[in-house]
Amino acid sequence: MRWMMELARFALVLFVFVYFGTAMDLFMLSKGYVGIPPTKILMAAAGAYAFLLLIEPGHHALNRALTNINHAAGPVVMYILFCTTFVAWGLHPTANLQGGAAYVYLSLYNLMFFGLAFLAFSDEAILKHRKLLLFVPFLVMVVSIWVEIKWPLLFTDEEFGRKSGFASQPNAAAFFIVIFMLMLLDFKRPKITDMIIYGVGAIGVFATFSRGGYLLTIIVGVLMATKIILSGKTKPMLTLAAGVVMLYAFFYLAVTELHYLEKGGAYQRLELMLSGDFEEIVEGESTEDRKDLFDKHLALALESPVLGHGTGYTYTGLEGGGPHNVYLQIWCNQGLLGVLMVIGLLFAMVRHFWRYRDVKGLVFVCLLIVEGFLNHNIYDQRPVILLMAAFTAYIVSSKATHHLARSEKERAIAFIRNLDRHRKADSTPAPARRKSTTKRVKETHVDLVL
Repeated sequence: MRWMMELARFALVLFVFVYFGTAMDLFMLSKGYVGIPPTKILMAAAGAYAFLLLIEPGHHALNRALTNINHAAGPVVMYILFCTTFVAWGLHPTANLQGGAAYVYLSLYNLMFFGLAFLAFSDEAILKHRKLLLFVPFLVMVVSIWVEIKWPLLFTDEEFGRKSGFASQPNAAAFFIVIFMLMLLDFKRPKITDMIIYGVGAIGVFATFSRGGYLLTIIVGVLMATKIILSGKTKPMLTLAAGVVMLYAFFYLAVTELHYLEKGGAYQRLELMLSGDFEEIVEGESTEDRKDLFDKHLALALESPVLGHGTGYTYTGLEGGGPHNVYLQIWCNQGLLGVLMVIGLLFAMVRHFWRYRDVKGLVFVCLLIVEGFLNHNIYDQRPVILLMAAFTAYIVSSKATHHLARSEKERAIAFIRNLDRHRKADSTPAPARRKSTTKRVKETHVDLVL
């Protein structure tokens, strides 16, 4: 009965990570394949998972989640305040209340994702299979991009151009792959499987033609390679060498395939970048558009720098698009308090991961900060929210498991030593034991006399 409940909990969380963590939910809804709104599906999945936790004998998963919340109070409280600010600014006179105030309720939706992922990565039934839980959506995301390259009309009405699979936006797709890849990789004891994961993720990012995605992928790869080289161990070094060879093979196949399939401007853009055209890398046509949008939103933010213009205001389309900068967008919408909230959230996460010496968690926050300058809705994207909660809870759970295992090992060693001592005492001949006892009594008598 217990294993069936654990399997059911894992299946529900896996469904959430695949369906929402790859942005498949919006794709299915937009194509009309699923008529049920994603919000209702999430509420049903979260409700079922909560019910299974409540009926668990002993409530071990819930107790552990409460312990984890206590140890991760900083980032958890800051995320709640962050979402509350977005909801409160929905009362602003110029807030965007289109679509039944969807932009206001979006923060409550995000909070539900965060809570579900935090609970999941506090649940032993999920933690036992966390690699599978993360690998499936990661692979689905990469495969969806390459399927779109092969059969583009399955996803959009455009045959050529940059591809993004279920994510619908190439830069977002690249970032999702990078953060999933980061959590899957083992920096301490890298294996061949880690190199394969990095290679698969790299060609997925490569296919999006995302300049920011290329940068972040290189950062993750350099960090892992540096850690391996600094360790000075032979086996990890050989693993890294094998990984470099596999990565070269992956990229050779990817470039060859893209050369035949991608005939639009995206491939020409890549050719210019690979040829060392610095102007294309730094400037480029899209960069000029982003500069114009940035200037327009900066002027908008300066109109009301303290109170902002209300939640969702920048989604009204008045400026012709988003600023591609989440910090500027939050300043426009939520004003100074919103900016302070996002800074507070990032600081709380850094402090949390630094406390536990979690290198991957710190790298995740750094990637969030960098991506924030390239993406204006990063904190509303489900893969980011799910992994933010997963990183926060997992390090606490893993440390607790490590300490528990160590204490159990210490107790086992102490028990074995006591057992050996008793066996030796039992194996001592009877006259010797009596003599030893008499000697101890005499010694005690002498001590008392003195």
